[in-house]
Amino acid sequence: MITRDVQRAVTRYEVAAARYRELTTLDRPMTGAEFESLALVQDTMADTVRALTATGMLHLVEAS
Repeated sequence: MITRDVQRAVTRYEVAAARYRELTTLDRPMTGAEFESLALVQDTMADTVRALTATGMLHLVEAS
């Protein structure tokens, strides 16, 4: 069963992953704010992977 917390974690991961892809495919150098945003999305992705692993639901995101 997918709980509301798991659903939120999956959504957070997906949003962070989309922003990660956006930032890592820029055709110009990152600004300071973009670099900080990249660090934040990496932290968010790591946090949600840990949470989903703890609940046995890591398979719901494309993480490796």
